[in-house]
Amino acid sequence: MFPFPVPPFKGPTLGDVNSISTAIVQKIDALERVGERLKYLTSHDSLVILHKSLAIPKLQYLLHTSPCFKSSTLQHYDDNIEVHCEQCCQPPYL
Repeated sequence: MFPFPVPPFKGPTLGDVNSISTAIVQKIDALERVGERLKYLTSHDSLVILHKSLAIPKLQYLLHTSPCFKSSTLQHYDDNIEVHCEQCCQPPYL
């Protein structure tokens, strides 16, 4: 039927609250790993990287494909983003 192999389906993370929470916790862990490295960049560069490639696209995909409102770990993701944004925006101490 298909002339080429069909790639495996990478669909939404629909399921119970535990699977949604696990997906959010994985995003939090990845954000924490990268967030520690952002402090070595300039404020503008780190905010652009955080906004355009790390936090927002992954969060949007997760929110669009699963019922995240059932999970309480989404607040931890939000808090983590807030902490990293504050770290990026703090001026260097003199």
